[in-house]
Amino acid sequence: MMLEGSVLTICLLAWLFLKTAKQTDERQELVEFARGQGVELTDSRAARAVAAGRGEELRERIVAGSFS
Repeated sequence: MMLEGSVLTICLLAWLFLKTAKQTDERQELVEFARGQGVELTDSRAARAVAAGRGEELRERIVAGSFS
């Protein structure tokens, strides 16, 4: 029983680490993409969009020029 709990804990921590790393990478890519398009995008705004699962939508808005 203790072994199962340990394995579960390790798996959950690994999942959390990978999720955080993915969000950090996506946030950084959004900020760099916006900068390349001449749009000022704050880290906090990019982080909120990524955390909400709407990073791709924000990227599309930047491309379309409807970013405000």
